[in-house]
Amino acid sequence: YRRIISYGKYSLALESCLYVGERSLDIETANNAGIGSVLYLDPSNPIEATGQKAYVVSDLIEIADIVNEIQS
Repeated sequence: YRRIISYGKYSLALESCLYVGERSLDIETANNAGIGSVLYLDPSNPIEATGQKAYVVSDLIEIADIVNEIQS
């Protein structure tokens, strides 16, 4: 069973989606929607990662590594 979300002409399986945000509220939103999440921590902004289940990156290019990890 795969959960599918449709937006306009796109139909996406939720397990293949990542929600990228910079606040804990973004991660909560992703978790509530059943979507994987990536918390972006800007190195110039001294906030800490949440205790929530999420990948944490400080460079947006790291998201490509996460996508590759999920797809393999």
